[in-house]
Amino acid sequence: MLLLLFKPLRGHQGTLENAVSQARQAGFDGIAGSPPSPPDQRLLFQEQLQDAELAFIGEVSTAGNEGPDPSISPNQHLLELRSGIERCLDLSPILINARTGLDSWSLDLQVDFFEKVLELESDYGVEITIETVRGRSAFNPWVTREILERLPDLKLTCDFSQWCCTSGRLVMNDDPRLLREIAENCWHLHASVGYANGPQVPDPRLAEYEPHLESHLKWWEAVWTMQAQRGLEAVTVTPGFQPDSRSAGIDAWDLNQWMARILRERFDAWEASLPPR
Repeated sequence: MLLLLFKPLRGHQGTLENAVSQARQAGFDGIAGSPPSPPDQRLLFQEQLQDAELAFIGEVSTAGNEGPDPSISPNQHLLELRSGIERCLDLSPILINARTGLDSWSLDLQVDFFEKVLELESDYGVEITIETVRGRSAFNPWVTREILERLPDLKLTCDFSQWCCTSGRLVMNDDPRLLREIAENCWHLHASVGYANGPQVPDPRLAEYEPHLESHLKWWEAVWTMQAQRGLEAVTVTPGFQPDSRSAGIDAWDLNQWMARILRERFDAWEASLPPR
């Protein structure tokens, strides 16, 4: 399999042209993020990506970019998702990552909502992955598993760091079976390192966070194993560090490049350990 790494636009400081240049120079395979709203800017971005031979993963957030507005109805989420998908399609995305839904909806409402998301996936002919993020429908592994049991065709972008925050521990160490069940539906990974106090440790390069980094690497290996069993030729990962008050002074792009190197090393070692296919 191939490991394809994507530079995140979320947290990027600078122009889209600069993001393309950074990704190309650092050996990334693509860019992941929300497309520009004006059509002429999307066309220019598409040309820049093509010239740099970079792939694109689209991102769509409904009912707000960060924490969702709980007053927004499921139908409005769907309308915003449809509009966001259509903007992404101008850039020929290999998949679209959706931050959507609401954590407080009932299970029946979640299932009804994501049945409609699967219909959108079929209508537009593009893979839509649901990000496991705080405040959204897939905000913890147990609710997510219940949704998947009802909708086994639903695809995930797994950001396990978010679940560490919502559970207050390195939660995917609890139950290997749960990890395998979630990994079966994982189509894309966000490589952030979480801990009990938040969705990302202040600096995963520090020795005190080595156990956290190692746990996440093992979880990502579990996902790669399931993806290999599905026969995928390539897997995609977006290193997703973003600076906050606990990581003042750290350059996010430097850290995401460091994470990319760690991912390549770990992926190569993991792949070398596999039996011949």
